Amino acid sequence: MKRLSGSENGGRKSKKARDGRVGAAQEALQIEYEEELDELRQTLEGKQWSNLFCPELTQEEREQAWARVSVLGFPLQEKFAWACPDMRALEICKNFSPLIEIAAGKGYWSFLLKQIGVDILAYDKLTSGAKGNWSDVQKGGPEVLNWRKGKHKDVAKGRNLFLCYPDQTDEVAQRCLNSFEGEVIIHVGELVTTGTKAGGLQTPWGRSSSSDFQVSLSETFHCVLVARLPCLPHASDYLTVWRRSAFVCADADDDEDDFEAEEDEDKVLFRAVPAAEELPDLTRAAPLFAHLLERP
Repeated sequence: MKRLSGSENGGRKSKKARDGRVGAAQEALQIEYEEELDELRQTLEGKQWSNLFCPELTQEEREQAWARVSVLGFPLQEKFAWACPDMRALEICKNFSPLIEIAAGKGYWSFLLKQIGVDILAYDKLTSGAKGNWSDVQKGGPEVLNWRKGKHKDVAKGRNLFLCYPDQTDEVAQRCLNSFEGEVIIHVGELVTTGTKAGGLQTPWGRSSSSDFQVSLSETFHCVLVARLPCLPHASDYLTVWRRSAFVCADADDDEDDFEAEEDEDKVLFRAVPAAEELPDLTRAAPLFAHLLERP
């Protein structure tokens, strides 16, 4: 399939886009990814998909299921993207347009977002111009976010940052965070706050971004949205939206403004999150312990 940016999406679906039925073309492409993922899921019974690593499965069952995921599932990530979008995720991203994506891979998310009218620029140092890209992926990395001067002046100005599994080769996410001056970051993948099934060195931070980035992100941004994504059975992918936080001093005798208070290490600061941006009460329990949350 030939993949181009804009309304030319190539392959058998392109005529719909050229006819102006962009929504139908986008939906068809989305279904292509999710259908292939769903077809794989249907070949695995019960816990072989929903909880591949649970102790109820025998080692033989687990090995057989893992072999199927490896042979049929991993190629989907190579064909499309590390994380599978759905329509809800795309509409969430649209709300925060214009966007700039760093470490865009083959540009699949960017391609679909453009189909629903999102203004997004995609950059990747490794895959720019590669055969098989879904959209126009320009050559560049975190340095593109330095919009005040130099080669990339004004490129990222006024854009929110989109990151999907950014840290496959190095700490791209942390470098992006160091340079990003915008208000909103959209992260796709696993985080310590959403959980991961990964073990070893990837515990508890997940397979998407470094521990340094996740700590820094939580220090300077607050999460305003969490949405589960369809994914392979070994993954725990979420789309999360983070908004830059303001901090205030609670000392009534302090006459300094917020910025000056932040510069003073002796001040006791608190994150000032508007009520409309606070996540709901996170009280919850696994089914085995749900009864402990019942009021006496």
